[in-house]
Amino acid sequence: LAREVKTFWLKINKIVGYKQRLEMEEVQRKAMDRQLVFLVKQTERYSGALAANLMSDEGAAAAEEQELEAAMADANTQGRRRIKATKRQGPRPAAQAASDGGSAMDDEGE
Repeated sequence: LAREVKTFWLKINKIVGYKQRLEMEEVQRKAMDRQLVFLVKQTERYSGALAANLMSDEGAAAAEEQELEAAMADANTQGRRRIKATKRQGPRPAAQAASDGGSAMDDEGE
């Protein structure tokens, strides 16, 4: 009987681990999608600034270059913040997930 109980909980732990991996992959996928959208918008801004820079005269080109550098610095800062925020979010601890699943299983068993 003890062996069957142990086997049951090992299977439950595998299921919990699998669900946690799925949740983590989903969080990572969403973060990567947001980063992709950000990069596309950033590229569009840079392309527009570059086109305007090529068409403008020498004095205006210097101002555009300064704006472009400021935009790049801002984009780097935002990208780092997004990456840090994504790393801080993680799957729920196994003990918490197991206790959530375990209480539901106990209710069914009674």
